[in-house]
Amino acid sequence: MKRFWSKVDKSGECWLWLAAKNRKGYGIFWHHKACRLAHNISYEMARGPIPEGSELDHTCWGRACVRPSHMRLVAHGHNTQNRSGAARTSQSGMRGVYLHSSGRWQAQAGSNGRNHYLGLYSSADDANEAVIAWRRENMPYSLMDQKKD
Repeated sequence: MKRFWSKVDKSGECWLWLAAKNRKGYGIFWHHKACRLAHNISYEMARGPIPEGSELDHTCWGRACVRPSHMRLVAHGHNTQNRSGAARTSQSGMRGVYLHSSGRWQAQAGSNGRNHYLGLYSSADDANEAVIAWRRENMPYSLMDQKKD
């Protein structure tokens, strides 16, 4: 696997894939006659096979990161909970907080393919607090929302 590691920069906290990436920004590597995700290969070399029905979640949110300690095995639904933040098009810059046509801030959260309306608020910060509280209760795999001690 010398060829694999020659394509990785280990100089930082994240081990960054320097070679080809797919359109979503994940490293790809030709391995055993198939094009595979580089972070999956790295994880398997360090920890063994990825069980059926599981996938890897980057706890660092770095799609180009292949450091095995930055990944955890999860089910797909749990992986979708752990987003790094708001969508690029967000007006508030906060995940789940949107400017409503009334001029107030709408709080909503999505889980398991369902959107949950959490109310309208006079400030984006108040709406954000409502969304975070909901995610803490309903989305335990969302690392950005966990209480920091």
